[in-house]
Amino acid sequence: MSASANAPVESITRSEPIWNIFGIAGVDPVEGDAVDAAPRRVHVEADDVVEPKAAASRPPEKRPGDGVDGFDREPQPLCDMDRFVHAPHAEPVRDEKAKVFHAMRPIIPADVVRGQYIAGTADGKPVPGYTEEGGVAPGSRMETFAAMRLFIDNWRWSGVPFYLRTGKRLPQRATEVEVNFRRPPLSLFRELGVEDLQSNHLTLCIQPGESITFEFNTKVPGPEMELRTEPMVFSYEHSFMKEPDEAYERLLHDAMFGDHTLFVREDAVEQAWRVIEPVLTQPPPVHPYPAGTWGPPEAAALIKPYSWHLQ
Repeated sequence: MSASANAPVESITRSEPIWNIFGIAGVDPVEGDAVDAAPRRVHVEADDVVEPKAAASRPPEKRPGDGVDGFDREPQPLCDMDRFVHAPHAEPVRDEKAKVFHAMRPIIPADVVRGQYIAGTADGKPVPGYTEEGGVAPGSRMETFAAMRLFIDNWRWSGVPFYLRTGKRLPQRATEVEVNFRRPPLSLFRELGVEDLQSNHLTLCIQPGESITFEFNTKVPGPEMELRTEPMVFSYEHSFMKEPDEAYERLLHDAMFGDHTLFVREDAVEQAWRVIEPVLTQPPPVHPYPAGTWGPPEAAALIKPYSWHLQ
């Protein structure tokens, strides 16, 4: 995570009155890479995963890969947590993130879509499928993509769906959170021919190109009533004329100075495994998707009537 990791916290603080079930209809975080699963495929296939003892006792098709086991990464808990009472030091922030995981409802297999990339195209060049990569068993059912729907049972988020995606060999590298605000109950312009207003969207881009974008409805200048969605963008690079530190540069710096803010605490990790355990026990099937696409078609069905903001 880069230095802009605190961007979700800053946005939540300013949006507190509407950052709840009354103002938000759904949240859509995505964390994806355009590269293959090379950095992980060897140790994943060899059972050297986050929970090695539990994983080693499962058959290969039930072991977590690059998708299912990564749902507890930032920025998901940062966007869901309550405001901390004290100054944003490490422990108050980690306390609130842990509360989010405690409140998460266990994810059922029907709310998860797993995928594995097959041969496709990346940057205009043909690339092999996952099982054609070196160090991968020919019949491996390890997922390289996961989409899931989860719920947080607390007063702030009860009933609001969170749709998460993560994967390898996607069209682009992106770590973003899309917040969909609720539409107004009544269109003020329906008598002027505007029946359906688009909902407002807040996009927190963590990397690359760290930015915050708010999309809202505007009236096109002129005598006629014509509305159009326009973005308002804040960019770290354009505002400060420099790019934030790379993810591991920031983490190594924090580790050397004893700042635990961006590190997950043990109790949060244990709760995260509790949430995902039903899916690890009874994993849904793995669906193929061509390399260079946004995952299998089944992922689109999971989020209906909404749609993924990156597609």
